[in-house]
Amino acid sequence: MKNNLLYSIGEVARAKNITIKTLRYYHEIGLLIPEKINLDNGYRYYSSNQMLILDVINIAKNTNASLETIKEIIGSFTISNVLNFIEQRHKELDKKQIEIKNMKALLDGIEEALKNNENNYAPNVLRIINYPRRYAILMPIDEKIPDDYIKAHNRIFNYFKEKAIKPTYITGTIIDGNINKYSPTAVFHLIDKKYFKKDNNNLIVFEAGQYLTATYRNNELKKVVSKLSKFIKDKNIKTKQFIEIDLFDNITSNDKFSSNIQIFIG
Repeated sequence: MKNNLLYSIGEVARAKNITIKTLRYYHEIGLLIPEKINLDNGYRYYSSNQMLILDVINIAKNTNASLETIKEIIGSFTISNVLNFIEQRHKELDKKQIEIKNMKALLDGIEEALKNNENNYAPNVLRIINYPRRYAILMPIDEKIPDDYIKAHNRIFNYFKEKAIKPTYITGTIIDGNINKYSPTAVFHLIDKKYFKKDNNNLIVFEAGQYLTATYRNNELKKVVSKLSKFIKDKNIKTKQFIEIDLFDNITSNDKFSSNIQIFIG
C-alpha cells in the first residue's frame, strides 16, 4: 500500500540538512513543488517520493550540474533517466577520487620536500644526522657537455613518465672522490621504495645511518668544504662517495640557492 505520509517543510529541512529558505526557493522556481499546501496557513508538505527527488537534486548540485540540467532531470523523472543520471555521476565521482588521490600525493611530496629543507637548513654548521634508507633514480652527467646537469634532470623526468613513477621534490647530486676534489658524477631524485627494482641500473640506495652534513649557500662552498675536509682528516674518515641535496630556501631565484652536503660515516 502506498505510503501517504507527508512531511512538513521543517522536517524535510532537518532530515536533508538543507535550509527552509532553499526548499522555498525550489518551490518558487518550480524545481520541487510540495505535494500539498495548506491554503489556510500556507504550510508546505512533502511526500516520501519527493524526499528521494530532493536527494537527486542535492547530488546533482554537489556534482556541479547546472540548474537547467537539474530541471530537465526532475521534469522527466523516470527510473531509466535517473539511473542514467546516477551512472554518469558515479563516473564523475570516480574521476574526482583519482584527482583527489593525485592531489594528496602531490601535497605529500611538497610537504616532504619542505620538511627535508627545514630539517637540513643550518648554514655553515657541521652536524651528524641519522637518516633512514633512501631510494633514488639517478642519471649520469658529463661536465664537458654544456647544460648536461639540466639535461640529466630532464632525462629523469622522462624516465618517471615512461615507468609511471611518482616523482618527489627532493633532488640532488652525487659526488665522487674526496671532499677537496668535489667532482659531480650524477644527479638524482628520491623515489618511494615501492618503485625500487634491484635490476635497474638507474636506481641507487643511500644506506641508513649517520651522515656528516653541512649546508652552504651558493657562494660559500669553499668555506664549508674546508670545514668538512678538516673534520674528515681529524677523524680519519674514508669517503668514496657523498651526496648533495638541493634545498628550497630561495625557490624564486636560480642564482641564489643552498645545498646540503651529506657524507655517509656509518
